[in-house]
Amino acid sequence: QGAAGTELTVDGRGFGATRGTSTVRFGSIAATEYTYWSDTRVKCKVPAAAPVGNVQLTVVTGFGTSNQEPFAVLSSSINVTSITPNAGTQGTTVNVTNLAGSNFTDNPVVWIEQGATRLDSTNEVKVSSTQITCTITPGTSQPTGAYDVVVSNSTGTQQGRLTGGFTVNASSGSCGTGAVTALPLFGLMMGLMVLVGARSRERSKELGL
Repeated sequence: QGAAGTELTVDGRGFGATRGTSTVRFGSIAATEYTYWSDTRVKCKVPAAAPVGNVQLTVVTGFGTSNQEPFAVLSSSINVTSITPNAGTQGTTVNVTNLAGSNFTDNPVVWIEQGATRLDSTNEVKVSSTQITCTITPGTSQPTGAYDVVVSNSTGTQQGRLTGGFTVNASSGSCGTGAVTALPLFGLMMGLMVLVGARSRERSKELGL
């Protein structure tokens, strides 16, 4: 399977040492871009005019037409609908179990993006044309907030985007720093209160109250 522009390899025999006028056909549509041709292997790209859906792939030479092999032509538009989990914390690893959508291709590329900040995922696995699993690890200095989730095919000719689909939260270390800062301030306020109270009692004694 593959969308328009995807390069595929066709193995067999009797293709001819050179291409000449021979073609690979997706149903009735011939490929127009070939990157390799030999008697036992052909590499070509899915033509833009190939109809989306299941077709029969054949190799047509001057000696005739080969047997048929089923091939699924995918839409050139990748769609991303949801991501689970949809949030992570700075400095922690998030194992994405279901990046859902449609028209996912083999060897997908996944990243999250916030403005000019991009974080590539790792361990991408295409479970099916509608599901990807991967790993996202925001760094300890990764900007927090909402990120777009982007899925691309391996050649970068197709992309799907889920706007604001993933959130990077501040690490617990950041919260701890705030708490430590607050404690001295709280102690200082208590000290001032005690000092003011002591001076008030001394003033009362002087006045005979």
